[in-house]
Amino acid sequence: MSPALSRALNPLRFRPLMWMAIAAVGGVAAGAAWAEFLGAVSRADTRLLFPILPAFLSAIGAWQMRRNGMRWRFFLAATLFFAFTASAARRIVPPQGDISALTAVPVNLDGPLKPISLQVRGVVADYPRIGDFSTQFPLDCTAPRRGRIWVSAPYGTSVQVGDIVSLQVELSALPTPGNWGERASFWRFIGNRCWCLGRKAVVFETLGVEPSTFVARRIALWRQGILEHYERAFRGDGSEMALQMRPFPAANAQLMTAMVFGEGGLSRPLPQTLREDFRAAGLSHVLVASGTQVAFLTVILLWAARGLGLKRAPLLLVIVPILVLYALLAGGAASIWRATLGGVLLTWALLLGRDVDGLSLWSVAILILLVLDPLNAWSLSFQLTFAATWGLMVLAPAIARLFAARFGRGGIYQLAALSLGAQAATMPISLFHFGSFSAAGVGANFIAVPLAGLMVGTGLVGLIFSPFNLVNYYLTRGVASVAHAFALSPGARFDAPPPGLWWPIACYVLFFAALAPLSFDWKPLYLDWRQKLQPKMPRLRPWSLVPLFLGVSLWLLWLLRGPANPDLRVTMFDVGQGEAILIRAPSGQNVLIDGGSLEGRERSDIGAQVLVPALQSLGVERLDLLVLTHADADHCNGLAALAREIPIGAFLDGAGAGRQSIDPALVDYLELRKALAQAKVPILAPRAGQNFEMGEVKLRVLAPSAPLLEAENDNSIVLRLDFGQNSLLFTGDIESAGEERLLQRGAHLRCTVLKVAHHGSKTSTTPAFLQAADPQIALISCGRYNRFGHPHAQILRRLTDANVAVFRTDLGGALQLDCDRAACRVTPFR
Repeated sequence: MSPALSRALNPLRFRPLMWMAIAAVGGVAAGAAWAEFLGAVSRADTRLLFPILPAFLSAIGAWQMRRNGMRWRFFLAATLFFAFTASAARRIVPPQGDISALTAVPVNLDGPLKPISLQVRGVVADYPRIGDFSTQFPLDCTAPRRGRIWVSAPYGTSVQVGDIVSLQVELSALPTPGNWGERASFWRFIGNRCWCLGRKAVVFETLGVEPSTFVARRIALWRQGILEHYERAFRGDGSEMALQMRPFPAANAQLMTAMVFGEGGLSRPLPQTLREDFRAAGLSHVLVASGTQVAFLTVILLWAARGLGLKRAPLLLVIVPILVLYALLAGGAASIWRATLGGVLLTWALLLGRDVDGLSLWSVAILILLVLDPLNAWSLSFQLTFAATWGLMVLAPAIARLFAARFGRGGIYQLAALSLGAQAATMPISLFHFGSFSAAGVGANFIAVPLAGLMVGTGLVGLIFSPFNLVNYYLTRGVASVAHAFALSPGARFDAPPPGLWWPIACYVLFFAALAPLSFDWKPLYLDWRQKLQPKMPRLRPWSLVPLFLGVSLWLLWLLRGPANPDLRVTMFDVGQGEAILIRAPSGQNVLIDGGSLEGRERSDIGAQVLVPALQSLGVERLDLLVLTHADADHCNGLAALAREIPIGAFLDGAGAGRQSIDPALVDYLELRKALAQAKVPILAPRAGQNFEMGEVKLRVLAPSAPLLEAENDNSIVLRLDFGQNSLLFTGDIESAGEERLLQRGAHLRCTVLKVAHHGSKTSTTPAFLQAADPQIALISCGRYNRFGHPHAQILRRLTDANVAVFRTDLGGALQLDCDRAACRVTPFR
């Protein structure tokens, strides 16, 4: 290596912990890819790789590269990479014989996918999480099989960590993404070592207490006692005058406890409106015990120790136990332990009289947490706290230098740089996970974070000296007022569908590119390269590199381009127990048939949370035609949100066909009509024989026809799509009477692909109708573990006997049908 390059890379060479941490994070990501995508299906697959390969690489590197520092570092990084790859893969895959094996989908499933009802017995393994509608906790099962499940019990269920309980649950697999644009939510369950869910817990019985959880139960009691202490202090003597001076004592005690020790110690969740205010103001991290509180506590303890003259061993004996106790009381999240490790290492460095390098402390905290559990890398608190800390240590000083050059030096600019650095570092992660970013967060954090840090000290003092809680009360009100004021400011929150993984990667690449000139000494390297290249290329000028960079950029864009669209693409989205089908014609026109869901995805708004992100991920920015087959909620309750987000050319209204008035009970349909009226979308009435042409694609309405039938389902819109030699039949929710009318009228039913009517109900797809359609492929939209028993085993046998290939959204996720002019093929999302 040339001396110039060696000098340029000195910031990395002299921080070995940094590139070791980078290798560990890369290994964890590779292990997850191996386990999830490349087929590591059991822990036996990782048994040999875990101990042997890293040891082999380490031995070879130590012997061959012992006199070359950079090569030795490279082999050590490779060793760490493979070690963490194996460790992460082993951690992600469930243990052999785990209770989650009961949720495996049979190879030849000939009926609806049903949850398994079990009587389980086990120990509550962690502190229960009390939400708005349920109490959730991990349960270490001891019978009927061993393993850990994530239990969702009714709200108000009284349970503590360490309780031995017996309960009846519906065992189901972990949720997995079923559509484009969705985020995997199963990591948080696997992070708690749960590989299946226990829903609808009933017949709850407490049988005893596990003795080994004595410490955890004692901490839970202390956390509850802290809340009660603050509530008594804020309430005062309970007189009218005390309440006038300090209104809402219980609510403010809740908020105080959450800001100092986290939400884990609360007996009931914080109000939704309060959490929305903090989220919109970019202050959500204040409501959970995070590294910020531990950092403030460390500074306070070091300042107090210096005032008391403590050095060496007494310094450790005072600071370390307090930090560990606080981490336990705060719930022990990744961010807490990261900051606790940092505080302990900082104290140790000060004890030894050494300089403290923040990035090295940051790196060793990453390494220790990933050694303890590789899946900490998927914890949102892990990602946000390490990103925020990196922003404070790397981005903030760069921003402070810019402020100093423009405005001069000053404490106010230093604080602003710290706030901007932390916000910029966490923005890519927030947008990736939530699709939202608080523009007001810079100002809100500038005010609220110092107050929250002060509250850590005053809150701990208030536990010992109760009159001091008067200060805590007004500090709590102050932080809540700041959150509310910034949440109401114009443009406080930016919302967009969550971007892909490329977004945070691109953002951090740009950050590194912007910081590289400030972090590395490039001048000697540039002069060295220029001296070597000048004799070989004497006429080379900087501008002559522009065509080279342009060519490389175009080549990269060509490599990153999406796959070419087929002539016709039809996507049946996975919306649970509902239906939504997108048609993309070769002409570029788009048609959406229905968009709703009843259950199965446990989403409050299927339009905003599933359909909008999916359409954006697929690049659909306009719907030329929106078709509603009928007014049932499972077909329309997501369309109002969609109509407010994307332009619609026309609406084919199957719910209003032939009706003089609309039932007021159809709330979702009426909301959709209101949204369409605001957008001034033309509304069309369906009639049999109606045609829509999209280039070579012909879309024809086969039903409804007058007079209407008695059942609403039988009056659903039925569409036939023709493209080349292929034809698709979209049947809505018609049942036997609707199918019989189509047969009587001689409708052209023969098709290549059949969308099975009514989610595979036994009241549809009669033998006569199936014989007339004679499809090669059948698509069924139904919810995982739905309560209706869809698709019915009788219908599946009927399709199998007719040699029809069946694809289901409950098993395969979204179904993508690609058709050229001669044939069609189906690709399940999962």
